[in-house]
Amino acid sequence: MLCFAVLVDVLVGEPPEMLHPTVWMGKVIHFLKERIRKENAGIEKFNGALMALFVIILFSLPPYFILFIVRVQLGRIAYIIVGALLLKPTFAIKCMKQYALRIAESIEIGNVTQAKSLLPFIVRRDPTGLDSQHVISATIESIAESTVDGVTSLFSFSLSSVFREHSRFEPSIL
Repeated sequence: MLCFAVLVDVLVGEPPEMLHPTVWMGKVIHFLKERIRKENAGIEKFNGALMALFVIILFSLPPYFILFIVRVQLGRIAYIIVGALLLKPTFAIKCMKQYALRIAESIEIGNVTQAKSLLPFIVRRDPTGLDSQHVISATIESIAESTVDGVTSLFSFSLSSVFREHSRFEPSIL
């Protein structure tokens, strides 16, 4: 499943924005953040913790239910394919490479404006006041952060797969 997910990423890249769970997650977080009370820091922190828990549950449970149903109804091959497609959006090898190269090419030819226009696709910060060195720094920082996030998601996936496999054969482990 993991190999197929990486293959899909390298060959196809990201799903369309309207189907990308990370985009949906960002919209849900943005929607909820606007509604968190800001008058009292204690309440804001509590609401933030509730929001985090809600978002984790909202975006974690559906894939597990989908995979359970696919495994039971359609079998192991379908389970692997659907699992790989659900895992794929947790990392972005091809996408990060494409944007980083385009930003680097823009900087190389001296077109900092173009580089800054590409930066928001991989970085959250506002690139308006950045010079070429800061654009390069932001690009490298974003690639590093995305790499850590991707490796963490793949490690978590691998670890949960190991536990899931062991629990079927040795229920006493879990």
